[in-house]
Amino acid sequence: MHNRMYQQNKERIVTSFFYLLTEKNYQQITIVDIVNNAGISRRTFYRIFPDKQSILDNYLDEWMKNWINYVSNNRPTSQQKMVKQLFKFWEPFIPELTILVNANLASLILEKYNEIFPKYFIDFHNGTQDNEELALVKLRYLSYFDIGAIWNVFINWIKDPYKISLEDLTSLIQQQF
Repeated sequence: MHNRMYQQNKERIVTSFFYLLTEKNYQQITIVDIVNNAGISRRTFYRIFPDKQSILDNYLDEWMKNWINYVSNNRPTSQQKMVKQLFKFWEPFIPELTILVNANLASLILEKYNEIFPKYFIDFHNGTQDNEELALVKLRYLSYFDIGAIWNVFINWIKDPYKISLEDLTSLIQQQF
């Protein structure tokens, strides 16, 4: 029962936070705004999160765990398939990502990808590149290039998704790899 209530309150806080991001900029949102909108007490909030930033950090950490599970269960066999996997993974999160992009918080997501993507990129290239230190450093920088370019295209599509379908955008980016 306690764990279920904890999860429900956590979800209410996150939902409230995302709603408020559509109404105010991040800096203007207060803990009082979040708890009033969520219908919980400040005490309940502080049992779950130490501060406002931790809501976003926790959401992004969970999102990255989901990405790790997704890519672990769907290992790409080419860079084109890796691109498709990224877009396919992002698609169900478009509403939340749109809110984060419109709130100018998209760079935080890229920072999270910069922490985890190089490992998967290097693993993907394992066997096609030697494992010398310089080769690994080069692969790390190539991973930053790839995820940065793909993420930049995606967030710009989120800002105006009506000019091209997500499927056509995915195909366009796949052609570049």
